[in-house]
Amino acid sequence: RMAAENPLWSRRRIAAELAKLGHDVSKDAVAKYLPRRRRNSGPPRSLPWGTFLRMHLAGTIPIDLLTVPTVTFNVLYAFFVLSLDRRRILHINVMAHAYAEWAVISDNYSCRAKRTSGHEKALEDWDVLIPDHHAGYIGWDEYLANMATIRENAHMKSAGRKTARGGRSLLAGLLRCRQCGHLLKVSYTGRDSTTPYFRCMHRHMSEGADFCVSFTGKRFDAAVSAEVLRVVENKSIEAAMEAANHADDARLAQRRALDLELEEARYDALVAERRYERVDPDQRLVAAELEARWNAALERVGTLQKRLAAFDEASTQRFEIRREELLSLAADLPAVWTDPATDMRLKQRIVRILIREILVDVDEQNNELLFVIHWVGGRHSELRLVKNKSGVSNERTEDDVVEVLRQMAGRWCDRDIAMALNRIGCRTPTGKTWTALRVREKRSRMKLPPYDPLLRDGSVITCAEAANRLGLSPQYVGQLLARGVIPGTRVAPGTPWDVPAAALDAPELREGLRRLSQRHRRSSMLDDRTPTIPGL
Repeated sequence: RMAAENPLWSRRRIAAELAKLGHDVSKDAVAKYLPRRRRNSGPPRSLPWGTFLRMHLAGTIPIDLLTVPTVTFNVLYAFFVLSLDRRRILHINVMAHAYAEWAVISDNYSCRAKRTSGHEKALEDWDVLIPDHHAGYIGWDEYLANMATIRENAHMKSAGRKTARGGRSLLAGLLRCRQCGHLLKVSYTGRDSTTPYFRCMHRHMSEGADFCVSFTGKRFDAAVSAEVLRVVENKSIEAAMEAANHADDARLAQRRALDLELEEARYDALVAERRYERVDPDQRLVAAELEARWNAALERVGTLQKRLAAFDEASTQRFEIRREELLSLAADLPAVWTDPATDMRLKQRIVRILIREILVDVDEQNNELLFVIHWVGGRHSELRLVKNKSGVSNERTEDDVVEVLRQMAGRWCDRDIAMALNRIGCRTPTGKTWTALRVREKRSRMKLPPYDPLLRDGSVITCAEAANRLGLSPQYVGQLLARGVIPGTRVAPGTPWDVPAAALDAPELREGLRRLSQRHRRSSMLDDRTPTIPGL
């Protein structure tokens, strides 16, 4: 009762109160009769270090500044910012000299809430750049050349022409959408994943709209290949060489004009110098004016000299064109291009030498694909291809196959038609043999009737039925039908025969078959060329 009315009293306090009332009871005896209290289930007052670290792993960013001695006994200062939850380096900065601004920049970076990208600076805008400060694996010029190559090889980026890296498409990386200006993405479809399919997905990915343009690339690859072969024909090579010769003549004329202009500028500077030397020093205004003219003439001479040096440097980069070798290569190119053993990478290199990029657009009015080819020399050419209609395939069945299906449908089952088509060497548009299922699909698309036994009323029978009536083998009856002894018709050579039943009962046919059966058959074992000896 005391414990219930005073829940904060301890067993010592209750024992003391009972003693005042005349009850001598120990605190242990009081504790035996007190109701047991539940212990607090909260967290412990102190956590282990491992538990604390795991609980705050995402918000803990360790930072370290250390020194690294090099092989040449120099000292490098390294600043690290780590992420414990992802176990990766967020930031690293290595400098040969530690200074206050660098430490502040690194510390500010470490205090950021998240890492961002896309803030790269150009090389000329760097705050600190000390080329060749310490020895590297490659030179500085080679490093810049490698970085330029990497930027150009970044596919789906606007960074110049791309190198050929193989693949099944001839023009991957060269097609650009004319509507939004983004490069087209390529994927491969078909049963063997050999058909390139180009799409402009920028608006679809950013706005959820339809593709700007989409098409399969087989026909376009063939059309561009024809354009490339036409460009490198002998006549085109001759015209290009003639244009190069005219360009060389124009370049020489321009070089001559620069020489004359430089010679004139030097003469003007010489005249200005003489006038300045002859002036009276007391005439200060006149001397100042002549000195200014002399300086202007000297600046003009320096500017022309720089222009001439730049012109000569650009001219020396041109290579010599050997006419005979170029014509021989152009003559051999079509054979190499059409050879199945030619590597696609070689074709891509040739195309990228001639073509800078290709703009693609859709002409909805004429249902055509419009391609504008930008050649390397600056010329543009236009190419148009009819756009495929939705649900229409380019695969076409041969006319003789269509004729066989039209004449045999209804009177022959799909299995017999498939056997007949395979026997005469016909194939499907994809190069496969005919089966009953493929015949049924083709017949359904052509809306031809299925096999109906009622269409055979007995007036026309098959070769096997004719053999049963005549008592001969089907093979022999087939030979008689081919020789014209037994009348019959068929759609094409190799297809089943249609034999008129009434013609089998004709007396002339019966008499001809009887004479053939009574004809003396010569044994194949006899040999007239072997001499025989009488009596033996």
